[in-house]
Amino acid sequence: MPFNRELSLKQLLKAAEQGMLPFELVKSVESRLPLLSKAIERVEKASSLQYPPVELSPILKVLHFPSVEFMASAVYAYLDLLERSTGEYQLAVVFSAPLVLYAKEETLAACAAHEFLHYVYFTLKLYEAKYFDLSIQSVVAPEVYEAFDDQSLVNPIEWLQGDQELIQLLQEVFNGSIHDDTLEEATTTQWIEQGLPVLNIAADEHKLRVPISALESIQLDQKVLEHAKSKGLLSL
Repeated sequence: MPFNRELSLKQLLKAAEQGMLPFELVKSVESRLPLLSKAIERVEKASSLQYPPVELSPILKVLHFPSVEFMASAVYAYLDLLERSTGEYQLAVVFSAPLVLYAKEETLAACAAHEFLHYVYFTLKLYEAKYFDLSIQSVVAPEVYEAFDDQSLVNPIEWLQGDQELIQLLQEVFNGSIHDDTLEEATTTQWIEQGLPVLNIAADEHKLRVPISALESIQLDQKVLEHAKSKGLLSL
């Protein structure tokens, strides 16, 4: 089935109405949406595939690790499973408001590509019913989380072959996590220290949860599956 992409501010506007965000900040996010759209379109052109559904979140997730008491890691974007009004589920990419607000254009492009590679990986694993490959059991340190994140990606050379510069950008920006000093500093001083929405969670809790009852209702991207089969990446 085709996916409809909508860069909706609905969640951010709801948060503003509840007093969690200033309305001016929502307007600032809206002014940056063309950059996010450009990043997504670049991934679509590089992959010749449609980007997955997108959600914008007003909440910044911050992971905490049991082995490093005073270290935390912001999660700027991630993959999630969304339930539609029809009762069906879809994999979707969630971009946090701080990422859209503060990231450089190059970082947005790399992040959009990174999450797309996660999306393809999870699509293939769900299709093959390899559910144990989708979840990490214990995250005791940042290095463990970053290693799992790196392993949960498909090869960018096989999926983003239309844009070699984007593949290079991925390698520069990502090394287990995003490296963008401007983004990290702005997120700390303009978001976290200003008391804007943050969800502090144990690293073990940040994982894509797929209820057993939902497995038969997940609508997988057939174009991704067709591409994988054409490249000999799927045997089923």
